[in-house]
Amino acid sequence: MKARAVALGLVLSAAIAPAAPAQTNAENCTPQPGQGKSGPPLKQPVKLVPDISAQSVNFGGSRGSKAIDVVLSATPALPPSTTADQIRLGILRRFTRVSQTLPTESAPSPTFSPPQISSGRDRVTFTVCLSGAGLDPGSYGGSVIVEGPKGLAPTTLSITENAKNETLALRLAIGVLVAALVFLLLRGMAARQAKDEEQTIADAAKAGNTQQVVELHKDPKQHNLGWYFWGVVNDLNWWITTLVALGVAGGSIIAIYSANPAWGADTWTSVAALVGPVFTAVGVQSVVTSLGRSVSR
Repeated sequence: MKARAVALGLVLSAAIAPAAPAQTNAENCTPQPGQGKSGPPLKQPVKLVPDISAQSVNFGGSRGSKAIDVVLSATPALPPSTTADQIRLGILRRFTRVSQTLPTESAPSPTFSPPQISSGRDRVTFTVCLSGAGLDPGSYGGSVIVEGPKGLAPTTLSITENAKNETLALRLAIGVLVAALVFLLLRGMAARQAKDEEQTIADAAKAGNTQQVVELHKDPKQHNLGWYFWGVVNDLNWWITTLVALGVAGGSIIAIYSANPAWGADTWTSVAALVGPVFTAVGVQSVVTSLGRSVSR
């Protein structure tokens, strides 16, 4: 029994636990945004358009650091007088956690790699480096602005950073699955107890022996589920059905955790969203019903 539970826990841990933190080459990013040289005004206005105007980064539970590659199309092409060091990158709006109920928190400010202008001068590329160190669970939204000499129309890029609470998810998953296993064990014992009673009553009715029914209710086994414990745990069929139920429950946990990139930001909401479907998957209602019949005797 213990070995099976441990095996299931290891599978779930592997699914929820984060991989090693992904690292970016932070040396390519300048420590301070907004750096850039002044340049002569452009004779013809140029517009920079990002190929993706809004991007998201999922830190998961591992945090670490991430990078976003930004590509801007220049229309018309940039003149030779405009150099890459004249393009300035800055933070238009600080990266703050998006929530109506949670405390306001800010993510570390991003840094940037030096902008590069393509040989055809029709594209500008750079990298946004983001750090998840110490980031509380949640979704953080912010904006980056790209500007330059007069005549170069400023453009903005929206970025969302998502971080999960993998520690809470793993502990909760293990606790919920252990509780589900206990519930299923109790249901198995209650079912065996009810089956014994039904069989005894049927035999007594067939023989016309009412005294047998009276003795049945005096039998200590009918008031103690512990009598049926070993019968359940030694039942291969019970283990097969139980592992299937726990597998479904574990799948529900992984699906719920994976579907929300900011899982755990609101602790109690996240717990409720996970616990409800899991106990539905293992049929807690039938467990309570079985126990109710046992206790009422």
